[in-house]
Amino acid sequence: MNFFKVHSTYSRFTQFLRVMFIVALVATSTSTAQIPTLNLRSLDNFVIIAGSTITGIPPVSIKGNIGLSPAAGSFVIGFDGSNVDGILYVVDASGPSGSVNDATLLQTAKSDLTTAYNDAANRTPVPTGTFLNPGAGNMGGMNLAAGLYKFTGAADITGADLTLTGSATDVWIFQIGTSLNIGSDTKIILAGGAQAANIFWQVGTSATLGTYSVFKGSILADQSISLGTGASMEGRALAFTAAVTMSSGVTTNRAVLAPFFTVDPQQLNFGNVDNGFSKKDTLRVTNTGGADLIISNITTSDTVFKINATTATITPGSTQEFYVTFTPWVDGTKSGTIIFTHNAAKPLDTVTVSGTGTSPFFSGTPTILSFGDVRNGTTKRDSVTVTNTGTSNLIISNVSSSNSVFTVTPTIDTITPGSSKKFYVTFAPTVDGIRSGNIIFTHNAAKPKDTVTVTGTGVSPFFTVNKSALVFGNVRNGLTKQDSVTVTNTGTSSLIITSVTSSNTVFTVSPSAGTILPGATQKFFITFSPLADGAQSGNLIFNHNALKPKDTVTMSGTGVSPVFTANSTVLNFGNVKDGTTKRDSITVTNTGTGDLVITSVTSSNGLFTVTPTTGTIIPGGTQKFYITFAPLVDGLQNGNITFNHNAAIPTSVITVSGTGVSPLFSANPTTLNFGNVRNGTTKRDSVTVTNTGTSDLIIEGVTSSNPLFTVTPTTGTITPGGTQKFYITFAPLVDGLQSGTVTFNHNAAIPTNVITVSGTGVSPLFTVNPTLLNYGNVRNGTSKRDSVTVTNSGTSDLIITSITSSNPLFTVTPTTGTITPGSSQKFYITFAPEVDGLQNGSITFNHNAAVPTNVITVSGTGVSPLFSANPVSLNFGNVRNGTTKKDSVTITNTGTSDLIISSIASSNPLFTVTPTTGTIIPGGTQKFYITFAPLVDGLQTGNITFNHNAATPTNIITVSGTGVSPLFSSNPTFVNFGKVRNGTTKIDSVTITNPGTTDLIITNVTSSNPLFSVSSTSGTIAPGASQKFYITFGPIADGFQTGNITFNHNAATPTTVVVVTGTGVSPRFTASNGLDFGNVKLGVSKTDSITVTNTGTDNLDITNVTIANMYFTVTPHSGVITPGSSQKFYVTFSPLVIGLQNDYVYFNHNAGYFTDIVDVRGTGVASKFSVGPTALNFGNVKIGTSKTDSVLVTNSGADDLIIGSISSSNGVFTVSPSNGTILPGSYRKYYITFSPTSVGQQNGSIYFYNNSGDGPGIVNVTGNGVNSDTFPNFSVDIANLDFGNVFIGSTKQKSVMVTNTGLANLAISNITSSDTRYTITPTFGTIVPGASKEVFITFAPIVVGRVNATVLFTHNTGTNTINVTGNGIDTIHIITIKAARALPIGTPFVTEGIVTRTLGSYTRIQDSTGGLTILQESGVFFEEVLSSELQNGDKIRVSGKITEKDNLKVINGSDLTNVLRISRINMLPVPVKVTLAEIANNGEQYESCLIRVDNMTITTDGDNIYQEAKTYQIRDITDRTNTVVIRIGKKQDTYMDGMPIMGTTATFEGVLSQSSACASCGYQLTPVLSTDLSTQPNGVADATSTSGYSLSDNYPNPFSASTTIQYTIPTSGFVTLKVFNLSGKEVTTLVNSFQNAGTYSTAFSIETGSQSIGSEMYFYRLQVGSFISSKQMITVK
Repeated sequence: MNFFKVHSTYSRFTQFLRVMFIVALVATSTSTAQIPTLNLRSLDNFVIIAGSTITGIPPVSIKGNIGLSPAAGSFVIGFDGSNVDGILYVVDASGPSGSVNDATLLQTAKSDLTTAYNDAANRTPVPTGTFLNPGAGNMGGMNLAAGLYKFTGAADITGADLTLTGSATDVWIFQIGTSLNIGSDTKIILAGGAQAANIFWQVGTSATLGTYSVFKGSILADQSISLGTGASMEGRALAFTAAVTMSSGVTTNRAVLAPFFTVDPQQLNFGNVDNGFSKKDTLRVTNTGGADLIISNITTSDTVFKINATTATITPGSTQEFYVTFTPWVDGTKSGTIIFTHNAAKPLDTVTVSGTGTSPFFSGTPTILSFGDVRNGTTKRDSVTVTNTGTSNLIISNVSSSNSVFTVTPTIDTITPGSSKKFYVTFAPTVDGIRSGNIIFTHNAAKPKDTVTVTGTGVSPFFTVNKSALVFGNVRNGLTKQDSVTVTNTGTSSLIITSVTSSNTVFTVSPSAGTILPGATQKFFITFSPLADGAQSGNLIFNHNALKPKDTVTMSGTGVSPVFTANSTVLNFGNVKDGTTKRDSITVTNTGTGDLVITSVTSSNGLFTVTPTTGTIIPGGTQKFYITFAPLVDGLQNGNITFNHNAAIPTSVITVSGTGVSPLFSANPTTLNFGNVRNGTTKRDSVTVTNTGTSDLIIEGVTSSNPLFTVTPTTGTITPGGTQKFYITFAPLVDGLQSGTVTFNHNAAIPTNVITVSGTGVSPLFTVNPTLLNYGNVRNGTSKRDSVTVTNSGTSDLIITSITSSNPLFTVTPTTGTITPGSSQKFYITFAPEVDGLQNGSITFNHNAAVPTNVITVSGTGVSPLFSANPVSLNFGNVRNGTTKKDSVTITNTGTSDLIISSIASSNPLFTVTPTTGTIIPGGTQKFYITFAPLVDGLQTGNITFNHNAATPTNIITVSGTGVSPLFSSNPTFVNFGKVRNGTTKIDSVTITNPGTTDLIITNVTSSNPLFSVSSTSGTIAPGASQKFYITFGPIADGFQTGNITFNHNAATPTTVVVVTGTGVSPRFTASNGLDFGNVKLGVSKTDSITVTNTGTDNLDITNVTIANMYFTVTPHSGVITPGSSQKFYVTFSPLVIGLQNDYVYFNHNAGYFTDIVDVRGTGVASKFSVGPTALNFGNVKIGTSKTDSVLVTNSGADDLIIGSISSSNGVFTVSPSNGTILPGSYRKYYITFSPTSVGQQNGSIYFYNNSGDGPGIVNVTGNGVNSDTFPNFSVDIANLDFGNVFIGSTKQKSVMVTNTGLANLAISNITSSDTRYTITPTFGTIVPGASKEVFITFAPIVVGRVNATVLFTHNTGTNTINVTGNGIDTIHIITIKAARALPIGTPFVTEGIVTRTLGSYTRIQDSTGGLTILQESGVFFEEVLSSELQNGDKIRVSGKITEKDNLKVINGSDLTNVLRISRINMLPVPVKVTLAEIANNGEQYESCLIRVDNMTITTDGDNIYQEAKTYQIRDITDRTNTVVIRIGKKQDTYMDGMPIMGTTATFEGVLSQSSACASCGYQLTPVLSTDLSTQPNGVADATSTSGYSLSDNYPNPFSASTTIQYTIPTSGFVTLKVFNLSGKEVTTLVNSFQNAGTYSTAFSIETGSQSIGSEMYFYRLQVGSFISSKQMITVK
């Protein structure tokens, strides 16, 4: 992975465009990467070579060798060897004085010239773009970067100087097709360290250097070279075939690479430095020349200034850092010089150095802080004032506390001389009792540490409630039920309950607050008051001042209510003979939700009795209540049956009645003859029935044997002596005699009597339709007519003699008529209302039918409408011609009948109305929309006339409006933006004028090309006014762009277009990858470069190059890069402090979004001495014996740490070994022995003299010589604890075991860490002789890097320390286990989970989404498993890569990169209960997870015990295919090896695995603990099939001393209840006996068994027959 990438503020899309542009450009542009130099071979020593003649007009100055070939030596004219600072070579003896005849050498030189010329002429790639014909052939005034340039014709340098900018190693090659000409007084200037020796001019014909010109580089000309008067050349004139001619005053120097000394800075001021300390600064010497810079000596003028080197060789372009150290010993200013002697042109360079010696002094007040009583869980703050009474800054590098309950802030600070700073100490007790400690100030004063003693007492209330839940059960709605909880303060300070609230209002609490003294109690009463049916639940929330500020009691109850419903509320027994009884029943149903309790049923009349008189009816149930009527005398009896019950209305009444009778029937007459009766009519006669008895005669029914004879009534009750007429009606349907009998059925002794009847049928029949007329609403003053049809359905004429109306508003016509048989006639009825309101009446027809009168019912309502308009006039104001404007008038009907608008008319066609009709109900409204549509300018008026049915049938609305119109004019109509750089914008404007008479409304302005945008997209322009619209061109890519700006407006022509054009151009910034300097020693510099290329089409102007980190510098700080060119920027890393330095180089430029950044990083390293602990207390040591402790010296630097010697200030303390060398990153133990020779306290110091430059390391030692050896002794199992890599923002926990190997109690009063990133629990305790205590240390890094610290144990024999170290690493994304399992093989990830099983090579972890296996057969993780450092219940974070092992998803071998324990003793996930079929079909989702499988049958192959590395076939009721197996692992991976097989029926509760390693492999149940797989002897009943077994969660959980386990067994059986540790080993057996059915409780104590158990997770398992259930519990000590 490349950690260093160019960062840019471009969007991803813009970056993509850049890449594509670069790809395209590479195909056509010359690469600007550094080109190799031209190899001149033997020509390197020549300054001039010619083919025909070499001519010089004295004086000439020539430095370097000269050669002429093949022409004779005599053609060297005008000078001889005395003018040459070198050798003049010729081919024969005819040469001038001082020449050397060496034809062979010259032949080689000419051959090398041919090779070099051809190399230069044929260099590729062929230059293009700005590298082809730069300056159109004239380079005057240009600044050219290094590279390959080509001229297709002549090349000139005239009119201005040519600048070549580059480094000492950059190369220029110019390919010139014909001639090279440099004008008079024209110079070639070299910049940035460019060297003439690296510049080559390949000339196709000849080269001419003008008078007094200055030329740089080597000319390789095919023909001649001419140098004008006063011309100077640093380079070579190499002419192949023709002459080299030099006029007077020519100077030629052979171009060679020379060194050049540059130092930065030229002055060093160290400022104030504490006496006895050193301060380093850096000098950076750069060789900007072309040859090695050799520094032969470096000296200082004052010994307080030292430099780390005295010689150096610096290659061209390189930089070397020199570290100058200032070490003052007394106050005052010192100054001096650093003198560099070297081989550059100026052989000596100096740097001025200065600095001032100072010293701080620490003064703190007060020296003791007492906080008094402070409640645990709260804090109290006080302060210590520190004053610097010295002369330099007092740098407090660390303020720490020896007791973690006391914290201090700030922990670092700098106090100027004479100033003071407050340091705030906070006491935060967590447990009761007195706490004390020291606040330790570490600083740079002479005495490097000062302490302040702090004390305080922790007190706290503690909330305990006797019930965790209140269950009220069923409570009837409207009633209440009360319960209570008792709160006890088991703490040491007042428990203040600030509020007690209920989350559900049906539960109320009293009181709602209280204060409880330590040891006291208070009751809180909770009332449940349901109002509606259903379950209610809530939380009773106690808010208080205890450590856990909120406690909750759950509440539940159910609101219920009965409802009384009877199937009838009235019972009528009818007639019941005296002396008899009659029974009926009422069915009562409880339609409510609670039991209906009927407490009593009473009767108000003793003749009515009820049974039963009480009852309870469940919800939905029914019960019958039987009522008996027993009359004793004649007459009606009434009464009430009253039900008293618990429903909301507590009384329900049933009305009862009955009559006692004793009847006797007598009729008169006994025969009736009706004579003639018209068919269709009726004739009635009567029979009088007399009750001559003593009780009511009940006529139960009267029937006729002929349906033409009907009787009324058909029943009746006749009191004794009374009579009743029964009317018999003859209704013949056809002519002729009819006869029959009328039979009376009654309750007399003879229950039947018969009357004989007869008659003859004649007559018409009246029929009318309809019999009811309703006219509805009829407007007053109008009328509405309807009709009825009368039909004669008889056999004779129907004569209607008259028709009358009971209400004069209803009239009939005609009022008489005769209707022949079978005929009909219509009669018209008119309703004419005059006032509002309902009218009723009847129309009576009088006729000759049997029933001579018929009545028709009529009704109708008088109503009237009323018209109201709002407004009564409308003014539309100005409306643009050709458009419309709409307004409305609201019409309201304030009358009582529909207002019907029949039509609406407009007097002016420019005003139109819609709708033109309408019906408005009384009280209703309707809007009528009037539209004004002017066509010409000017005022328009008109009337809108409404015609309707109201009393005044016409209403008028007046309307008016004025027609107006705008006009659109644009200037200009075409905008050309020209060239605009991509990523920038250019703004131009268009002016829109309205020469019209009304507002010009521009509704929208759009652009057809998104690169052209408009500032305003709408506007309103008043008549005669103008508005500017600004158009912005913002190109994002090169090329010509065009578009249309479209104005949409309200003028006659609604659209106007302005054409816009522009061309996009831009530079492109591309930088090489970031820089990683790696490790660089302090005081040394390292330089590297970043290459920036302009891959765009415009000049890239880099305006500023900066870096914020003081340890990085960059040069140059600006530059202009032409398209296709590159420039190097040099970054120098000069660390002065240890550690990683990260920063960005910021390039501010004119491309893109103007800033690009490039990552740079480097690590400063140096040797560093540290020792821990810095103090040892040996406690009590018996005289004549010795006690040895150790300190750890660590070299956290990059150089070897050499311990030259070690001395002790007190002879009773000795050290071994006495010296040593410690490699970088390593450490070494040094053993210090205390050997007292007398009684009493002994103190001393151990001095470690080393080469770190920081002075000797000091360890203070103390011990007490005693005569007796009866005292405690402190021993810890681990002296150096390494946490490894831990992610920032997370934690990792490890532990050490402290043992008291003495003979008295070891009282640990405090345990503290020198770094707050390490926390300890517990921090105090007492260990009896021979016992041990586990101390947990948690590392929580907050920054990247290693953190070293010491843990100090303070106890009653002194102090002891251990060293702790850990490395904070960058955080990464943590994913779920399910997500990790879904990753492709080999993908790295980080996840977290709870360890469910760990033993040997296999560790299983699980979270809420799935499980995963860690397979490790060696290494640190494997060792932690073997040593039980990793345990079940640990929550760990793992980093690694996903892979597969025999189809099992695992982290295998080296794929595991890091493991971090987050916490211990976490509850394991609940096993998922599955069947074998579910595993076979969907086992992937359970892989590596805890599962439970019941009622399996194992094929044991005759084994009595489980064998390691063996597979057992299993099946259950769901799967008999043996697809899933049990696999017993290797001995190291399971506790099941050797466990007895008790039977073939088994229960598994463990982890599911998978394997494809063998034919019988696949999904495997892999028991690890001995409790994972249990079997039951054959023949034992399967208890799991019987409900009622349960194993409850232990309470409390977690627990510190003891807990209670409860279980229930439904049947008698042998019960086993055992406790196991996380390894599956049995801790104790709590129950092992036969027990009867019932619920049992048993206590488990941490002292149970053979030894006390520690803070850990345990399992407890209940087994009754084959019923097995396991649960977890946690102990906390």
